[in-house]
Amino acid sequence: MIRRLNYTGRRKLPRENIHLTLYRNGAVDEFDALIRTAGLELAKSGIHMVNVGPGAVATPINDVTMNAPEQLAKLNAAIPLGHLASPDEIASVVAFLLSDAARYVHGANLFVDGGWEQTGYPDLRPFFPEIQAMVEAAEAEAAAKAQQQ
Repeated sequence: MIRRLNYTGRRKLPRENIHLTLYRNGAVDEFDALIRTAGLELAKSGIHMVNVGPGAVATPINDVTMNAPEQLAKLNAAIPLGHLASPDEIASVVAFLLSDAARYVHGANLFVDGGWEQTGYPDLRPFFPEIQAMVEAAEAEAAAKAQQQ
């Protein structure tokens, strides 16, 4: 079993930033513990349990940031490898974990984030006001276009 681990379990975010994640900090920690505990129970049955923790990935969820050069530069600077992951970079790790080559990887949290987890995750709050303003502007533009139709 491979499960996506949300990075906010490692960096406790203030309550006002809960919109960043579907899992609140405690729930993420519980899933972490679940994988490790289930890993102990299921190992003898040959069932491998692994959490995969992707960092920032160049997907539509990050379009606002990717289309804002200053914000993207700040985010890239916070990642030790200096860039958002491509979906293929995450998928290749999952493919490895599903292969026989990973038969000894078990009960683990594997962060695939360009080294970001090692930094303790920088404070993302400085990104929010500008990103929120860009999202609101895009929503207002879409609403205006819809009214014109």
